[in-house]
Amino acid sequence: MRARRAAPIRRLTIDPDADTVAIFHGIDSDQLTTRVVPKGPNQALLFVKNTTDKPLTVAIPPALAAVHVLNLGLPLGGQNAGQGNQLTSLAQTIGGAAIGQTAFPQFQSSQQGLFPGSNFFSIPPERIVQLRLETVCLDHGRSNPKPKTTYRLMPLEKVVQSPVLRRILATFDPKKKHDRAVIQAAAWHLANDIDWEELKNKQQQFAGIGFRRYFTAKQLESAKSLVADTRPAPDESVVSARTKPAESAPVRTGAVSRD
Repeated sequence: MRARRAAPIRRLTIDPDADTVAIFHGIDSDQLTTRVVPKGPNQALLFVKNTTDKPLTVAIPPALAAVHVLNLGLPLGGQNAGQGNQLTSLAQTIGGAAIGQTAFPQFQSSQQGLFPGSNFFSIPPERIVQLRLETVCLDHGRSNPKPKTTYRLMPLEKVVQSPVLRRILATFDPKKKHDRAVIQAAAWHLANDIDWEELKNKQQQFAGIGFRRYFTAKQLESAKSLVADTRPAPDESVVSARTKPAESAPVRTGAVSRD
C-alpha cells in the first residue's frame, strides 16, 4: 500500500540545531524547492520544501514577488516585460508580504545577523512548509493570475525597481487593516508609472451593477500620502546581497507538489 504523503506544515517553528540558509540561496544550491499557487490577484500560497536529509532554517525576506512563467521556464512580467514578448494574455506579476499561518517564531542565533530584515522558520528533512503571500498586481493591464497558472518565486528587488514600493509591500499586513486598494494604487503608480489622474478615472465592471470607479477619492489620497511618506528600508541593500539572484537558480517549478 502506498505511503500517505505528509501534509504541509503550517505551524512555524525554529529548530535551534538546524543550519540557516537564505531562501534563494537554498534554491540555487538545490537545498530547497518552491511552488507558488496564486489564488487570485490578492493572495497566493507558497510551498517551500527541504530536499535534504537534515533540518534547515530558512531566512525569508519580508516581501517576495512571483512571475508568470512559460513551459520553457522563462519569467515574464516585471523587469522582463518588453523583452521580445508583448502578449497581452500573460498573467500579472504579483508581489507582497510573506506571512505564515502562525506568526514567524523568534530566532535567537549568532547567524541571525547575517540575514538582517529577514523572518525565519525551520523545515524538517524532506518536508514542506506552507506560507501565504498577501499580494497586489504589478503589471497594470494584464490578466489576473489563476490557480493553474505556473508562477516562479523571485526576489522582490529583481522585479520591483522602486525601493519605496519594496518597502510598502514589505510592511503590508491585512491583519492590521491596511487597505489593499491603497497598496494597489501605490503599486501601479510606482511600478507601472500610472499617474494619479489615470488611476482616478480607472473603472471596473460589476455584474448586475455596471461600472464603478476602481479607487475612491479617499483611497487615492491615502495612496499619495503613503508614497510620499515611505522611505526605503535602511538595510535593504544588505538583504539583497545575502539573497542571491534567482536568475542563476534552476527552474524547479512544481517540484514540491509531486514528491
